[in-house]
Amino acid sequence: MIRTPAQTRRRQGLGNAAAGRTTVVLYACVEGPRTSATAILAELRRFANAREWIVAGEILDSAPLSTPLDERPMWHSVRETIAKGRAEGIVAALDHTCDDVADTRAQLFDWLAEHAAFLATARCGVRPSRTAERSKV
Repeated sequence: MIRTPAQTRRRQGLGNAAAGRTTVVLYACVEGPRTSATAILAELRRFANAREWIVAGEILDSAPLSTPLDERPMWHSVRETIAKGRAEGIVAALDHTCDDVADTRAQLFDWLAEHAAFLATARCGVRPSRTAERSKV
C-alpha cells in the first residue's frame, strides 16, 4: 500500500503520541521589551512541559498582533518546522495566531489538518501572587 506524505506524517504523529513523544514549536508575537518575550516563552514552555511535550524550537515574531499570519516575518519558520515534520504542533499565546479572526482561523486549521498538526493556545500574562489571593479572603 502506498501512502501519501500527509498519511505518513499522520501515522508518525500518532506513533509519537502513543509513545509520549509529541514535539511542538513555541510561537509568540512580541512587540515589547525582551523581558516580556522571555516571560511569554517561559509560560509557553511550562504549558508544553506540563503535557510532557518536547519543545523543538522557540520562535519570536516582532510583528504586531494585528498583522496577518502570512505577512509576519517569522511565521514562515513555524510553517517550515511543521511542514518538514520537526514538530507536530504549535504552542502559542492566546490570540498570537490570529485565532480570533474567523477567516484566518479556518485557513490555519485547514493547513494544520493537511499536515496532521495541531495548535494549542495558552493564556500568558501576570498571575496574581498567592499572598494577593489570600488577602482577598
